Amino acid sequence: MRKLLTVWIAMVFVLSLSVVSSAQMTGDDVIQKYLENTGGMENYKNMESMKMEGKAFFGQMSGDFVLAQEAPNKHFMKWTSDQFEVEVASDGEQIWSKYPMVPGYIFAEEEDLPKQLEGMMMNPYLDYKERGARAELVSEEKVKGQDAYNVRYIQAAGDTINLYFSKANFNLLRQSSGEGDQLFEKFKEVDGFTMPYKMTSSQGGQRIMTIIRSIEINPDLADSLFVAPPDSLRAPQEVVDQLKAQQEAAQKAAEEEAESSDEGTKE
Repeated sequence: MRKLLTVWIAMVFVLSLSVVSSAQMTGDDVIQKYLENTGGMENYKNMESMKMEGKAFFGQMSGDFVLAQEAPNKHFMKWTSDQFEVEVASDGEQIWSKYPMVPGYIFAEEEDLPKQLEGMMMNPYLDYKERGARAELVSEEKVKGQDAYNVRYIQAAGDTINLYFSKANFNLLRQSSGEGDQLFEKFKEVDGFTMPYKMTSSQGGQRIMTIIRSIEINPDLADSLFVAPPDSLRAPQEVVDQLKAQQEAAQKAAEEEAESSDEGTKE
């Protein structure tokens, strides 16, 4: 009986230690665990480029998806379907995009560049504190049935993103911000890194699901992918203003719909 009591007390002590340890976790601790558990700090530091290919589904349409990145924030993304082709790219200093039915390229406005370039970083959580970003542990929540840490990540440029990391293995399960929401699923190992092979994005009332077919770590990427088009190919300013107004209207409508849905749930 005394032996059983001793074992029980020991178990309670161990469990209490784990509770204290969890309670003492910080946002920095969670991100550190994420880096360690999904690849290791040295591997992330040695990752110079990455390429993903897959299939994207939006509404009744689908298309091929390619994402190529080079550290720190060179970026090339393309969606191609029978109906249209969309490109978004950056050479690390400028960001431009090409949409169907739009004459010319749309360049990011100067005031938006810092936060957008930070958002395009291949490894945004390496040395983030040195760049002036911060991480704060907000709460513990459920993400699709999994226990997760909710970390508020404040970018150096000032924007806030909520990151949800699995308590079991520290995979990044979800991220949300004023720009939209992303879910990450179907994790697999690629050259020592744990990567999601399914991503679902919701933004401005639109939902895009991406299924990844292949991921390459440190591939050779052509410099031409990231080279900015000449200014002579810029879209007319009136077209840019019109598209911006449409995007803002869609974002506002989506936010109002979300608020209406929340109020209905409370009632």
